[in-house]
Parts: sequence; C-alpha cells; structure tokens
Amino acid sequence: MERFDSKNHARFVLIIAKAVPNKRNWHSESSECISESLERRIVRMGKTLNSRRFGQLLSTAVKRIAAHEDKNIALIQDEIGYSLRKKNGATYEGGSIIEHWRKGNLPPDLAITFTLAKTLATKKGLEPDECETFLNYAGYPNPASACQEIFSQPSVEGEEPIQPSPSGKSIAAEKDGKPTLMVNIALNQRTLIVAIIAVLTVIVVGVYLWQFRVGEKVGAGQNPFLLEAVYAEERPEINGRLDDAIWDKAQPILFARHPEINGGTTAVVKFLWNEAHLYVGVDVNDTQVEGAGETPWDSDSISVAIENGGRFREHRVEEGRVI
Repeated sequence: MERFDSKNHARFVLIIAKAVPNKRNWHSESSECISESLERRIVRMGKTLNSRRFGQLLSTAVKRIAAHEDKNIALIQDEIGYSLRKKNGATYEGGSIIEHWRKGNLPPDLAITFTLAKTLATKKGLEPDECETFLNYAGYPNPASACQEIFSQPSVEGEEPIQPSPSGKSIAAEKDGKPTLMVNIALNQRTLIVAIIAVLTVIVVGVYLWQFRVGEKVGAGQNPFLLEAVYAEERPEINGRLDDAIWDKAQPILFARHPEINGGTTAVVKFLWNEAHLYVGVDVNDTQVEGAGETPWDSDSISVAIENGGRFREHRVEEGRVI
C-alpha cells in the first residue's frame, strides 16, 4: 500500500510595467491606460488566462458527469483524479486535486490540462462548443486544434472516436473489455479499515465462487455483474505499489453506489490469482491525517478474511501492517 502526499499547484503571472517614453503625453493618456488595464484580461504568451472561469467550467463538467452516471460529485472527482495520476505519473490524491482546480487554480502543465479536457469529454462532461473556451482559459496553445483532436480521435485505445450527438452532447462507444475489479469508495477515515475488510471479504468470496466456473463459457443471458478474477502469469512484486505492469491487467470496474460520507478518503482494491496464491492490492488515500511525526500510519493494519464457502471447517485470516 502506498501513500501519496497532496501537493498544491499554482501558477504565477508576472506583470511588468514598461517605462513611458514620452512624459508629456502621460497625463493625457493616463485615463485611457487605466481603463484599458481594468478591462483587459491577464494574457501570457498570447493565451488568455482566466483561472476563475476555468474553475467554473470544470465544476459544470463534474456536475454534468455526476448526473449522467448517477454518482455523487466526490466519487466523480476521485475517478478523474485517479485516472490523471495513472496516466501522467503525478502523485495526486484522487478528488483533492480536482477540488483544488475547481476553486480557480490551474493545472501545473499543459499535458495534464489536455488530458483533463479529454477525460471530461470522454465522460460526457465537456461539450464540443465548450472545449475551446475551457482550454483557452487554461492558457493552452491552439485550443481549436486540440479540441478537434479530442473529439475526432479515439479517447482510449480500442474505443470508437467521440462524436457530437444531434443534441450537442458527446457520445462514446461502450468499452469492450474483459471484466475486472476495482472498488473505489468514499469513506470516513475512522471506518476505513473496517470497510476495506468487508470489501476484501466480498472479493475473496467472489474469487472462490468463480473458480467453480472455470472452463464454462459465459452465455448471452448470464448476469453481467458476475465478477471474474484476473489470472497472473507472473508473480507480482510485493513492493507496496500497484503501478507495475502485472497490476495493469487488473483493470477496474467501479461500483455505482457508495457511502455518502467523506469523499476525500478513498480505497482502490485490485486482485490477481494463480494456481497457488491470491494477490490483493489496496491503495488507500487518507486526506485527513491527525497526528505528527514521520510515521502517522504506523498503527494501521489490514486483515483479509478468506471465506471458503463451507468447504472447510474454519476460515483463514491474513493480517498485515501498512507499508
């Protein structure tokens, strides 16, 4: 399990005042200069920056996605923040960075700005006629070309291109992939460990029940919510990280319902299996940590209870400390 420390990202605009070459015209032109400076937006390198409007458009997109997917805003922010961290290698804590940007702070670089706009468009939160304005407020160069790329090329490898619908909304083809598992839950910090134990118990039960169905062909009328574990051809390295290539095979399925508690504290669970072992990876982000020192999570631990489905007389419990 890996901890990520939240970081604040900010942009600074340097305004340089030029010396007036002709002092005789200063008084006559002063009112015009002041009026122009009050009406002019901040411009850097030829791009219009407006962090407040950027945050407003981002908030609108997040709310639109939440309504479309029937999820709360906290979970939507977690999903977007986690996807940006995975794609760009940054150390964001899920929804906390999205909340930071919604308050009028711009992303730290243009690559993340482009990926954010593409993610919002894929999740049907950013309309084609809003894309150019969104990127322009963030200072993105040539926003028209970037938006054309976002809405004409496949957003994810193997997906159909995103095209505007007749009503103006973006549509994306349903992803066709093998069912895998991830649990992304908004939890209160005090109940986080208990909830993780419950989730892992459900996952392990699913793994054991699934083993009875190995070799059976999934029919067209079968329950689409049947969970399947991902077989690991190689043993994953136990190093407290989930970004190794072997863990990428366990691509997640998100649960649509979740507790309405603290959206800043989340848990991401993945699991793999082979003939001899079951590998469970848990990524916990604690945004409200109380205490001091270099090891604030030193007393945390996780227990995994394996339900054997009645095939044996007793359960097997594995306990481990947070690393």
